[in-house]
Amino acid sequence: MRTLKILQKLLFVLILGMASLLTAQNQAVFSLGALDLDAGTVEVWIENDSPVHSFNINVSGIIVNDVYGGAAEEYGYHLNYSGHHGSFIHGWMMGMENDPIPAGVQLLFIIEFEPVYDLLCIYNGQCQGNNDDEFDVDLDSCLSLEPESDAGYFNNILNGYLSEYRAYAEATGDSLVAYVTIEASDDLDFGDDIGLLSFEGNLNYGDCSDEIGEILVGSDFWYGGPLTIPAYGALDFCDEGGFQLPGFAQGEPISVHIWDASEATEYEMDLTQRDDIPWNGGNIIISNMSIQSLVALGGDLDQDGIISVTDAVIMVDFILGLTDFSESEFQTGDLNTDGDIDILDVVALIELIIRG
Repeated sequence: MRTLKILQKLLFVLILGMASLLTAQNQAVFSLGALDLDAGTVEVWIENDSPVHSFNINVSGIIVNDVYGGAAEEYGYHLNYSGHHGSFIHGWMMGMENDPIPAGVQLLFIIEFEPVYDLLCIYNGQCQGNNDDEFDVDLDSCLSLEPESDAGYFNNILNGYLSEYRAYAEATGDSLVAYVTIEASDDLDFGDDIGLLSFEGNLNYGDCSDEIGEILVGSDFWYGGPLTIPAYGALDFCDEGGFQLPGFAQGEPISVHIWDASEATEYEMDLTQRDDIPWNGGNIIISNMSIQSLVALGGDLDQDGIISVTDAVIMVDFILGLTDFSESEFQTGDLNTDGDIDILDVVALIELIIRG
């Protein structure tokens, strides 16, 4: 037992050392700039504190027809796009004779597109710099392409107060919005309706009555991926003499439901790692959603909806043989999907913790 405790302490020292190295990573933020719906173009900007040698981003909600211009073109980068709807955009230096994109705030490139959904988002991104150094990347990027539809099987978002919620958020900057991005699906058909339901959400609007129950917090139709759906969280200003706005409660679960119009059947998605997804803001990416399985937050070993040091403790205990994992817990902890849980998964988990 003494030997195990010593090993555990050594692993934590190693984790802290890796964390200090990871926090020293280069920083980059991708964002969307000017949107021209008539021309079908949108700007992609980057704010980086060190030179960038290559980058990848994933966009949702559009069909990419071309990418051009900006710093990528100025510095002679090769640009291409691939994947369904051209959603994966990659840029890299053409040769050693070219200079990398310097630190600063600059237009990276322009996307020429056709809209598919109401919402255009950058939902994933990576950068590499000198000596293949990885960047710590943040995303600040969703734009509305047209007003959201409240039709379909899953309608009446926020009990009909969606427009009021969004108007308040735009006027004050106060909001709580989480995002789920579905990249692909084997089971969804063209036109299927997707609903995000909270069963312990806040129902009331404009008062402090604390009405709790089932509420639709987001929805959209499936026309092929990637699709990003916003889910709206409740706001509570009653302690300040204010009021409440409806939405999901932080940490409470949201269930993903599908209305299959061709079968006139509603499905509740079966999740492999938990019964439902607890929301706290941010973005969850589902690579391939099916009726049988839906992968949620990898690394969330205590299933509290937050990836934290507690999850690192659980993973270290498993590596040292101090605890056992069920099959679903093992899948949650195997972050690099190599069929084993080891120090490499701890490294990946610490990266997730630092990036928030």
